[in-house]
Amino acid sequence: MTSAKKKETKEPVFSARRTTAIFVVAFAILWLLGYQVFAAIRPQLAERYTNRGVEYLKTQNFPAAAREFRRAQELKSPDAERWLTLAESAPTDPRELDGFWRESHIDPVVRLLDESGGPFTSPKAAVTAAIRLYETGEPEYAQYALEKALEADPDYPEAWHYRYLTYEKLAAENAKYRKMAEEARQKRDQLTSLYLNP
Repeated sequence: MTSAKKKETKEPVFSARRTTAIFVVAFAILWLLGYQVFAAIRPQLAERYTNRGVEYLKTQNFPAAAREFRRAQELKSPDAERWLTLAESAPTDPRELDGFWRESHIDPVVRLLDESGGPFTSPKAAVTAAIRLYETGEPEYAQYALEKALEADPDYPEAWHYRYLTYEKLAAENAKYRKMAEEARQKRDQLTSLYLNP
């Protein structure tokens, strides 16, 4: 005699819908925990990036400094934007960070700032200093000596000529100097035909 046994069919303990709901809830809990942990350490991370950026500034590694300040900015650091602005302007306008260079005892930069800022005995002396700085690859400092020359003699053609050349060099790094270079060229050409191209 054969007896047919009914096959027992067990229902799965977790249905697909219930499994998906558990995974969604677990993911949400983990995300919230992770966010709370990150929110707690975010200020410390931002400060760390800012400090690293400042150290890069001291070595005049401006691209690396700007990168660190951008990272701090992403973490909502209150000081990051100011530091980033300074790091981006420092390569062409080191006077923006004058106080920082002096407080940090960055002597080569301080020496160049002092050399380019005078005092000069005459406009010619200021232009001579500017030419020396320009020809040694320091146009960002040459601009300050030229400012002094033109304060003393606003119609000094040679000062306008080197101001044009200096701003042309700086325009390769910072577009704001493009218009300034053109204005300097026009002023120079008004004062003398010596530098006009044939």
